[in-house]
Amino acid sequence: MIMKSTMARQIPASIVVYAGALLIGMTLVSVPASSVFLIAAHGLSDQQYGQVFLPQLVFAIAGALLAGPAVKRLSLKTMWVIALVCFGLSQMSLYFSATAAPAVALNAIMVSTAFFGFGFGFGGGPLNGLAVNLYPQHSDTAITALHLMAGVGLMIGPLYFRTFESNGAWALAPSSLAVGSFALLVLALIVLASKHETVESIRSPSPAGSGYFWLMIAIAFLYALVEGAFSNWAVIFVTGEKSGSADTGAKALAVFWGGLTLGRLIATLTVARVGAMRIWMSLPILMLVSFLILPALNGERALILGYGLAGLACSAFFPLMVAIAARPFPEHVSWIASMLTASLMLGVGIGSYVIGGAVSSVPISRLYLYFAALPAITFVLMWLSRRDEKNPA
Repeated sequence: MIMKSTMARQIPASIVVYAGALLIGMTLVSVPASSVFLIAAHGLSDQQYGQVFLPQLVFAIAGALLAGPAVKRLSLKTMWVIALVCFGLSQMSLYFSATAAPAVALNAIMVSTAFFGFGFGFGGGPLNGLAVNLYPQHSDTAITALHLMAGVGLMIGPLYFRTFESNGAWALAPSSLAVGSFALLVLALIVLASKHETVESIRSPSPAGSGYFWLMIAIAFLYALVEGAFSNWAVIFVTGEKSGSADTGAKALAVFWGGLTLGRLIATLTVARVGAMRIWMSLPILMLVSFLILPALNGERALILGYGLAGLACSAFFPLMVAIAARPFPEHVSWIASMLTASLMLGVGIGSYVIGGAVSSVPISRLYLYFAALPAITFVLMWLSRRDEKNPA
């Protein structure tokens, strides 16, 4: 009877957690997936469109940093509910931008990305903690599966928005995601536990005093530079330097996200047998190979396959890093995930700024060759972290 009761609570709780990860992925791409519609509807310049992502970066870092002290006072359930409110408000703001005047619409879109950024930074760590609480004996698999669902959301999000847009009903896409966010919020309030075990212990030593933890922060930052170099510049590289069509560029980016999602699925299914560390250590090698071969590729099929390889290389790196970083500090999973997310977002922002400033004078193909040093440095730091894992002080 006890086992049946536990299963009865675990199944709906799992739905809230993993559907939440799917929602994060779809909400993350809501503005990029709507770029053509938003630019045409409001006459936005390229510079204005680029500005809408700045609030997302700033508020994601702020949310992740605030999640650190908050997790000592609030339950993971409460923090995740706050994040769901932010996701709902994000999509409501995006919905209202459709009928607003151009100047107001730009502000509404920026409010949308700000709400998402804060919700992602503040709630992403607790969501990882909730997944571990549900499956404490299989934490590596639980976290990897969570990020797999986020990857699925990244894949289907553009198709979801495009389907409504092509039928002249774009506004139904963000409005339906807003409804989904608030529906998931209600379900979370009902089925997620609010007991003490969902609050991370303040009695055990903080990871902040560990060199092992800060080594992981550095690895997350370097990885963000790598992922951003692939995902943020794929279309420009393919359509510009490789003279590919816009369709080829879109396919290359889609296959990158597809490779990332496929890799997470493979890792989810194999991590228990192969081991998280073995999979994690192999991925920077694939990143380095991808940076070296992409500049030499030509033709639609070769470029698409090249970005597919890059997606596989990036796939399970971050979720496995969260799981591995938390091993010496099992009571601080949420805080560690939040801090790693902050480092990730900082790396994405700095990487985009550096490449954006350099690309006018240095071709992306050459930058990719330079960036091949990043996974090599990352691998060295990972090797050092493996040595320090058992003695993280």
